[in-house]
This record gives sequence, C-alpha cells and structure tokens, in this order.
Amino acid sequence: MDHNRFLILQGEVEQISLMKPKGLTAHETGLLEYLEDIIGSNKYIEDIEKMTAQVEQLNDERSIKVQRTKMADREREGLVGAKTDAETFLVQQHRLRQLKAILFQQQGKHAAKTVVNAQELVATLDAKRIAEKEKLTSATKEAKALDDEHIQLKGDYEALCTALEEHKSAFALLERKDVQARERMKSLKEKEKKTRSISSKREREGS
Repeated sequence: MDHNRFLILQGEVEQISLMKPKGLTAHETGLLEYLEDIIGSNKYIEDIEKMTAQVEQLNDERSIKVQRTKMADREREGLVGAKTDAETFLVQQHRLRQLKAILFQQQGKHAAKTVVNAQELVATLDAKRIAEKEKLTSATKEAKALDDEHIQLKGDYEALCTALEEHKSAFALLERKDVQARERMKSLKEKEKKTRSISSKREREGS
C-alpha cells in the first residue's frame, strides 16, 4: 500500500516477464529490484551491504585468527622439546646451585681459617715492624750523632789545615831568615878570618 503497487495495469505483466533477473548496473531495474521495490525491502539494501561488508571483514579476521591459532599450535608443538630441555636445564641448574652452595660453605670455612692465620701473621709482622722501627730509630739517632761528630771533626780538621798552612808560611819565612842569617854569619866569619889574618900579619911585621 505504501508503494501503490497493489494494482497491476494491463500490459505490465508482459513488461515484467521480459525483465532481466537482476539489473546489470545500479541504475538498471531488473525483476529483483522490481520485487524489492514492491515489498519495500530495497530500503534495507544499504544496511544489508554494510552488514555484508562487516560479515566479510569478520570472516577475514576470523580466518587470520584461525591461521594464527594454527601457527601457534604448530609452534607450541615445536616447543615441546624445548620445554622439556628447559625443564631439564632448570633441574640441573638447581642442582648446580646446591653444589655451589656446599662449595661456598666449605670455602667459607677455609677462608675463615685462612683469615685467622692471616691475622696471626699480621700480628707477628706488626711486632717485627715495631721492633725494626725501634732499631731504625736508634740507628737514626746514632747516625745523627755520627754526623754531628763528623761535622765537628771536619771543622777541627779544617781548622788544623788552616793552622798548618799558617805554620808552613811562618816556617818558610823563618827558613828564609835562617838562610839569610847563615849567609850573614858566613860572611861575618870570612870577614873575621880576614881581619885576624891581617892582624897576625901586622904583628909579624911589627916585631
């Protein structure tokens, strides 16, 4: 009643029978479009197309997810061996940690004993170090005293060397004076000898 198609006019029956089952283009009317127009279902075409597109999209997504699920199942089946290996590895690792803990305990006991021995050795070495330090202090004092004595002796030696040089100079002067005195004495003796000779000669001539 809404489409006013309750009455089919004369000549339309033949026209309807000659219609194509479906229009080839969007603007061409076929029997399907004609019937849809009569029953009023053509107003749902856009919604049907949207729902069809959504269904196709959902089918595509479903196919992708199914494919991913199958791939995940294959990967999971492929990882069974790896899972078994990982579990074996974890068990062995746990056992290794237990053995390491036992080893660390033993090493800790040995290290504690070594520390005690090392502390005793350090105490002994400290005692020796203190004794050596005292010896070094004493030797340092002795060396200081020897250095002071050496400085004093060096000063005395330098003073003696200076005095010796002065005495050498004085001795050389005295030696020169002695030579001069000897020469003068020799000259005086020769003069005295000549004088005596002359006196004796005069005495002999006078007698």
